[in-house]
Amino acid sequence: MRGSLLALLLMLTVMDILPAQTKPTTSSVAWVHFGIFSTGIRVKYRVTPNVLERYWLDTTGVKIDSSVQTLSTGQWQRSRFVLDSIPSLLLTAGTTTYSWGCLYCGEQPVIIVEVGFTDKRPPMSYQIDADTSRIPAAIRNYVGNVKKEVSQLITEGNKKK
Repeated sequence: MRGSLLALLLMLTVMDILPAQTKPTTSSVAWVHFGIFSTGIRVKYRVTPNVLERYWLDTTGVKIDSSVQTLSTGQWQRSRFVLDSIPSLLLTAGTTTYSWGCLYCGEQPVIIVEVGFTDKRPPMSYQIDADTSRIPAAIRNYVGNVKKEVSQLITEGNKKK
């Protein structure tokens, strides 16, 4: 009986350790695409350990701007949190979930987050309701901060025009 209990504890320990070794961490993240889709504007940015780029902009005009524009070092430093502080839920949920909240309900925008990894794992893409009261608590602050950052980047981009 004692030997069986020891074997069971050993098996449970191994089963707990193995999945933990294969879970993605923020150090395995190569890039994050983030942006907003709304009725007035759709924009995507890409942040990497070295640069912040705007690579897609649609202001519901005739022309979509898909030229890659490298943004300033200050904007990259301010946006680094998008890459450096990804909630663990966004590193794992993409295998079963791709959206949270009531997307396109009313007039609120949809937050876009796509996480790319350094290994051969496929990216995890999410569409998240900008009304953070409707999404999991584990990602609320992150999504709220992404929304604020995108708004600030859009404002700064409009001032340059």
